[in-house]
Amino acid sequence: MRNLIRPNINESLSVDARQELDLRIGCAFTRFQTRYFQGKYGDLDSTTISFGPCQTPTLGFCVTRHDLITQFKPEPYWVLETVFETPAGEKLKPTHIRGRIFDKDVCQLFLDRIKKQNEGVVVDVSSSEFRKERPQALNTVELLRVGSSGLGLSPAQTMSTAEYLYTRGFISYPRTETTAYPSNFDFLEALRHQQNDNRWNDIVKKVFAYLWE
Repeated sequence: MRNLIRPNINESLSVDARQELDLRIGCAFTRFQTRYFQGKYGDLDSTTISFGPCQTPTLGFCVTRHDLITQFKPEPYWVLETVFETPAGEKLKPTHIRGRIFDKDVCQLFLDRIKKQNEGVVVDVSSSEFRKERPQALNTVELLRVGSSGLGLSPAQTMSTAEYLYTRGFISYPRTETTAYPSNFDFLEALRHQQNDNRWNDIVKKVFAYLWE
């Protein structure tokens, strides 16, 4: 409140536009798909089949995951695990280029060939450099996906937790479609507020140490 500035009229209008679009699209498609599915499935036990920019993609994730689970068929596989020792005494644990081998006889054939050899020759050494991009801010759909895949939470549990954190000032409003932070967002100040919590202050210190290197 100490550094108030004049509101950006375009940002304000964009919020109004998004709210109106959500309302118009939600009402139109809710009515359309309700009438469509009720006409297609006469015994459909639902008076309203709602549509929303967030809930509909989330439903798609749930259906895809459900199909993967119900259609999954376990298949046994074998993995070659070996240990080689260099002349300097260093132990190496190479992995087979095929990784998992689904034919036991083929895996046994490779194993027998390895056992017959007392020495190995390194024929090629290569290295690659990978760059890990910084994570983006979470929009609502991505938040629900991460909550499910990373924490095993249902959509309702994820949103309940997010709203709990929001009402206590820990995070921004969780119902959003953007992945961008405001240009004037003070990341360092947000980190400083977390330094006094014993549960993760060590992590905050490491972040600051990295930033000041």
